[in-house]
Parts: sequence; C-alpha cells; structure tokens
Amino acid sequence: MNKSGQSFFELLVAVAIVSITLIALVSLATKSVSNSTYSRDKTLSTRYTQEALEWLRGERDKDWNSFYSKATGGSGSTYCMSDVGAGLQTGSCPMIPDTTFTRTITLISPGINSVEAIVTTSWEGDTGLHDTTISTVFTDWD
Repeated sequence: MNKSGQSFFELLVAVAIVSITLIALVSLATKSVSNSTYSRDKTLSTRYTQEALEWLRGERDKDWNSFYSKATGGSGSTYCMSDVGAGLQTGSCPMIPDTTFTRTITLISPGINSVEAIVTTSWEGDTGLHDTTISTVFTDWD
C-alpha cells in the first residue's frame, strides 16, 4: 500500500511539473507573438511617418509660400493625412486605408523662413495606444 501511495504522489508531481512547463511555454509563445506584432506595427508606423515627411518636403519644394501659409504662427496648425494622395485634411482623422493607423501633422512657423513639422502616426495595439513621432524643420532654401 505504501508503494502505490508513493507512485500516486510521484504521478501528481510529474503532472504538476508538465503542467507548469506547458503553461510557461504557452505564455512565452503568446508574449513572443505580441512582441512580433508590436515590432511590425512600430516599423509600419515609422514608414508612414517618414512617408508624410517626404510628402511635406515635396510640397515645400513645389511652392514655399503655399507650404508656409499652412503653418500659422504660434501654436501652429494640425492636419490629418490618411493618404498622401489626398494631401492635408482638417477635421477628424480617418485611418490610413486598410490599416489601423492614424497620422497627424502639426505645422508650426517658428521663424520667418522656417516651418517645423511634427508628424505622429498612432495605432491601438494589444497593450494600448502607441505612436511614432518625428519632427523636422523645413526652410526656404531657394
């Protein structure tokens, strides 16, 4: 009888160890998938932010006066850009087509011949709201 009780206890310990190991592996896999998703989204948000900056650079090169007028002095002007083909939009910010990202652009005129652009691309992830922000200063270099 002692032997069967001991075997039962050994079986319980073995099942507990296997269960803990499986739970740890599943937890690790879940965290790994979450980290991969965050990394992918962060890379995409950086790309969308840089895309907007390149579009702004092109607008500056086309017509400085028109570009400069979009940045009213002081606190600046905030725009949305769901698609670079649509340009700057005012009002509520729609998502970039076929994504979960929104992109805002704030243009500030800190000086006579300069415009500061702050581009933020944000998204809702598993762990909350995330964003990528890049700021640059454009000047009238003609």
